[in-house]
Amino acid sequence: MNCEQVARDELVEKYLNGQLEPAVEHDFQVHILECRECVALLETYEDIRDDLAPQAAAIEQKSEKPFWSLGGLVVPRRTAALAGLACLVVVVVAVGVRTGWIPGRGEHGTDLSKGGTEQPTSGGLAAAFPEIAALPSSEQPEVWKAINSRNISYPSDLVELRGKQATLLGESPEGASFRVLEPVGEVVIDQRPLLRWQPLAGAVRYSLAIFDANANPVQTSSPLHLTQWKPPHPLQCGQVYQWQVTAEMSDGKRVIAPSFPSPKAKFRVIDQAKADELEQFRQAHPESHLVLGILYSEAGLLKDGQRELGDIPANSRDFALAQQLLRSIRESR
Repeated sequence: MNCEQVARDELVEKYLNGQLEPAVEHDFQVHILECRECVALLETYEDIRDDLAPQAAAIEQKSEKPFWSLGGLVVPRRTAALAGLACLVVVVVAVGVRTGWIPGRGEHGTDLSKGGTEQPTSGGLAAAFPEIAALPSSEQPEVWKAINSRNISYPSDLVELRGKQATLLGESPEGASFRVLEPVGEVVIDQRPLLRWQPLAGAVRYSLAIFDANANPVQTSSPLHLTQWKPPHPLQCGQVYQWQVTAEMSDGKRVIAPSFPSPKAKFRVIDQAKADELEQFRQAHPESHLVLGILYSEAGLLKDGQRELGDIPANSRDFALAQQLLRSIRESR
């Protein structure tokens, strides 16, 4: 399916009216996952239709005659009024969006001409996410921005946590190697996070060390035969840590991960106040997976954000948006 077919077959109008065959409806939903223009058209059409609905009701209530006569055809006044408004919607949307008279629209129909950060105070968008009003006023704009732009604003320190691949001069070192998996370059909410790494063929045991921001060791493991470990003691909230795994091979050699030129494996434990705020919102709105996914991700809790967004079912109104946010998170990791 392409944009030309969407316009030619009037699929937006038929989709909103529930008139599409299941196979066509599926193809349309797949198409709008990738096409910002068609999503914008869909949302704009829906907004204008909702705005004009009260006018249709007013026409019906004020009409004194139950019928209009159109030549030899007698048409119920309500039918004529709604038909006229429907035509007006089609014309306004088709002309307005294409010419730029109607501003571009983001997910759920918010105007993106100013960056998509404005906070609706009424109407469909505010009604769709009433739980956002429960957030501190300082955090609401970023949530609205994520909903409209379909992108997450991450904490500035994630760039430092992720580091950069160093440039290796000369030949690459030979021999066995493996990678650490998580947490790397993100924030964790658990003060005893689960640390995971790849298995290394030929390794007989592993040992792990966690260091503070000054490279001082704070916790070390005993010899391990699994490829995961939880520190026995809680780490401090708000602090940055780095960790390293040493694999001991059967011939006595040691292989360290991560090792140069890979960046160091760093993570930050979330601030306690922020953790409490997120937990309070989660308890009050446990089914608000979209907003929770945005909040977790914007706090740097990428794994938790992915989990919440992934819990949104395919038949949900928020599914398409959640899938695009998930892609943006995966790409950032």
